[in-house]
Amino acid sequence: MPTTKIFFYILILTLFSKSALTADYTSTQNTTNGQTYSNSEGDTIQISITTVDDYGIENLSVNTIHSFSNRADITLSGNNTGNIKGILNSGTITGNLDQYGDIDVTTSGSMDSDGSRSGNVYGFQNRNSLTRIIHRGNITSTSTGKGTARGIDNSNGGDIDYLTINTGASVTVVGAESSGGSQYGTYNATGIYNHADTSSNNQTIIGLFQNGTITATRTGIQNNAEAADATITTLSNSGTIKTTGITSVSETGSDFSAAIHNTGTENGDALITTLTNSSTGVIQATANGGYGVLNSTNSTITTFTNEGSIIGGTTSGYGIRTGGVLTTLTNKGTIDGKTHDIQNISDLSPTFTNLVNQQGADGNDILTFDGTLPTNYKVIVASTSDYGKILFSNEAGTTNFTIDSSSSVSNNTKYAAVVEGIGTSSLGSTRSGSFGEYTWEIVLQSGSSDRWDLIIGSIRTAYSARITINSLSKIAEVLEAINTAGSNSTLTSALDGLSEASLNKVLNQIEGVTIKKMSGQSFQKHSTFKRAV
Repeated sequence: MPTTKIFFYILILTLFSKSALTADYTSTQNTTNGQTYSNSEGDTIQISITTVDDYGIENLSVNTIHSFSNRADITLSGNNTGNIKGILNSGTITGNLDQYGDIDVTTSGSMDSDGSRSGNVYGFQNRNSLTRIIHRGNITSTSTGKGTARGIDNSNGGDIDYLTINTGASVTVVGAESSGGSQYGTYNATGIYNHADTSSNNQTIIGLFQNGTITATRTGIQNNAEAADATITTLSNSGTIKTTGITSVSETGSDFSAAIHNTGTENGDALITTLTNSSTGVIQATANGGYGVLNSTNSTITTFTNEGSIIGGTTSGYGIRTGGVLTTLTNKGTIDGKTHDIQNISDLSPTFTNLVNQQGADGNDILTFDGTLPTNYKVIVASTSDYGKILFSNEAGTTNFTIDSSSSVSNNTKYAAVVEGIGTSSLGSTRSGSFGEYTWEIVLQSGSSDRWDLIIGSIRTAYSARITINSLSKIAEVLEAINTAGSNSTLTSALDGLSEASLNKVLNQIEGVTIKKMSGQSFQKHSTFKRAV
């Protein structure tokens, strides 16, 4: 048989086999109680929505499913005023929800007669109990009108234990560009939304692990305590979270786009216990005036570690802005805001407890901080050319300076301009101490009132404590005074390097020579004795 015919028969067999194993659906696919739900790769669920509410797959409120696997591509579109959802969980899923297929939901719904948002789209919505989501495909949610658009929505008292966006997966949410879009469509265009929208239910995600790409018009990830407490215990990003804003809208709504937004209200507290941006992570707001991370009032971020990039705005904006509580921020990466890298506008106390920073030297831009000072500022010193530098502005309160325990310092080294922009009244009274085998001191640069250098030296024992010959106590006291004053560093550095036996011998020699030079003056005249030494 000719090669071309063999290839043709194989192709026909392949196409026939695929058609036999896949299915196309044009109506809602309800799940079944107590069973494992799955479909096949290549399946499609395509619905043109004409009813008020519709969805591709729903787990009904009375159902319990042990595991859920969707390999179908779901495409939903409509122009109604209802809710369109790719997958809706109203029941219980006790195991994994494995999402392999692509979900694309689109609406052009507009305002209803009461001026409320309408035409809402959700790639996936959880409204009950779900153990784990593993998202491997692509979700695209688009509102061309003024309705809500969300990629993954956890609301109405629903709890997700763990949510993972795999490497290579994406969540893309596009809000309306029409007039007023910043107030409506843009305002609610969110990639992942943990939303406490009912007063009787707190909202919780135990672990959110973002390794793919999230792109949204308004907010990449939002934790919103609108009516009750909203909590994300662990939020970890090693991929890209980006908010784009609406460039054609002049209203202030576009200025409030944030890649991550922790939103508390008078009705509930928003809490992110641990927020980590890894070395490969990018958290970015590309809109003018956007925020990389926005921590609002009634909101708390307990432990925040950045080893990657946090970028705010294009021509203005902030890398991190907090109006709530931020307990500890450790920055080993880059925070870049066109207005300020970090801004603290909170009037709570304490508002910002610990800021630990390595950014500044080693070719990085100095970290800029605007507003109420952190209670404690700790510099990370990685090397003589890689250490934290910070510039404060519009400061209020005081900050206590120290060296972070992860640092590696060098003896007899000056780390220039580790702190700028604050005077003596804004810096805590403790300006020296010990670090391992070294001493440290933060001092004003010569002629400056707001620029401070960090000086590292050796820890030393006073001469008077090292001598073993009591008769040398007077000469030891005088030499110690010279060391403290720094008036003869050549002499005292040489003495510091001697063993105890050699020190006793040399002090005895210095005392004898000095007494002779005094030409009979009393040994008790310390000022004369010191000058002779």
